[in-house]
This record gives sequence, structure tokens and C-alpha cells, in this order.
Amino acid sequence: MKALTVKRPWANLIASGQKTIELRTWAPSEVPCRIAIHAGQAFDRRGTEFDDNLDSIGNILCTVEVRHVRPATYLDCVAACLSSAHLRDARSLANSKGRQLLAWELRNAEPIAPTYHIGKLGLWQLP
Repeated sequence: MKALTVKRPWANLIASGQKTIELRTWAPSEVPCRIAIHAGQAFDRRGTEFDDNLDSIGNILCTVEVRHVRPATYLDCVAACLSSAHLRDARSLANSKGRQLLAWELRNAEPIAPTYHIGKLGLWQLP
């Protein structure tokens, strides 16, 4: 199974089913697909209003279905757990290099027993 390393607190929010959109500038090679969510060591400061579970650091937390990938819209920001304070203008739907953000529609998060792994960029193969 492939895994995606996600910064905290987003990984925990995906595992709980609260975050149903993941914003990325790239898409998995096959959609739909089921992937594992890995909680990275880094914390995204845009998520300070959410509780951070430090026990999740470095662990695979759940599997989730990537149902569809499409260009992101402002409505996706709510499902991605981003507040309006992070939406300054139309450029908010692009990354710092101006690349269009894609909305990964996430469904059916299934928590699993946490297992520690060292994360990687992109989708990576679980051993």
C-alpha cells in the first residue's frame, strides 16, 4: 500500500474524518485509490486552532480512499479545515510558486493501530 506523509494536525483530522479534502499540487497516478496516512514530524502553523496529538508523530494513523482529484475551489477550504483567515485572495488556491492546488476528495477513513515509519515526500510504498 502507498502512504502519504501529512503534517500535523492535518493527519489527525483526516484520521478522525473531519478533514475530507487534502490540497496538493499533484495527483496520485491512479484514482480512485486507497492510501495510508502518515503523521509527519512537522506541525503546520495554520492548524493552531486544532488539538495536536503528539503521540501520532511518525505513525501511520489510518487508511483513506482518494475518491476523486480536481482543481480546488474556495469551498474546498472548509473541508480542508482551513479558516477564512488563510484565504487572502485568488492566489490562495495556488502554492507559493503559483502552481494550481488540486483537491483530493477523501472518503471512508479507517483508523488502524499506529505503526512507526520514517516519512517521505510524495506517495511512498509501505514496507
